[in-house]
Order: sequence, then structure tokens, then C-alpha cells
Amino acid sequence: MLHGYFGWGNVGDEAICSVLIRELEKRGSEVVVLSRAPERTTWLHDVKAIRFRAGLRHNLLSTSFLKEILRSQALVFAGGGKYGDATIRSMALLTVFAKLIGKKVIFRGVGIYPYEWSGEEFTIEQRPDISNYNLVDNFFVHL
Repeated sequence: MLHGYFGWGNVGDEAICSVLIRELEKRGSEVVVLSRAPERTTWLHDVKAIRFRAGLRHNLLSTSFLKEILRSQALVFAGGGKYGDATIRSMALLTVFAKLIGKKVIFRGVGIYPYEWSGEEFTIEQRPDISNYNLVDNFFVHL
């Protein structure tokens, strides 16, 4: 399952999505993309896409999301610089949820912006529950 700003009309994110779909399909994976505009994503990338709206609560209660994440082997966060103050908590909650149900969590080509955090500082390298990561920037990540 691919998570990113897919279906928003951003050429860069759609290019990253396209490359990851091809990469995963070459490995024999069936890809499902979380998208703001699933019809457009399906048309553009010839892949199954499901609606993923702003606000994590709506998605966790979505039967299509729950069905697909339960079927998936991994949750892949992908696509340029996008994670900062506005989205880091949703991403962290989705990561915890995926790990609780036994899914791998992978970060590919993700830029994580500095943000305000009052909790303990640590880097993504110290996260034993993150299966694989490939970050665009060399920032410390506070999860």
C-alpha cells in the first residue's frame, strides 16, 4: 500500500508514485495507492487506488482502507518533502496502527521537515519498528 500526496495533481509526487509502482510490480507485488482522487490515480498509473482523505480518523474508519491495509504486506510512505508539523502526527499514528496489525513500514524518497516537538529526540535510525527507509533529507526525525 502506497501512501503519499497522490491524486493532488502534483507532478513530482505522481512521478515518484509511478516509479514505485513499477518497482513493486517488478517484485511481484500487487500495489494499492491511497489517493485523494482514486479515479485519476487509477487512470494515470493503471493501478488500484482507494480514497484517502485528509484527517486520519476518516480513513481508519473507511471499510475500503481497512480491507486493503489488512490484505497488504507493507505500508510505504513515499513522495518528496511532505512531512512536517501538519502531517507528522497522522503519519506517526498510521505507522503505529500498521505495526500493531503486523505490517512492514517503509519510507521511500521522503523529505521530513524540522518541526516543533516537546517529546524525546531521536533519529529514525533508532526506530527498530521501521522496516526500511530512504530519506531525501538528512534531518533528524522526531517521532
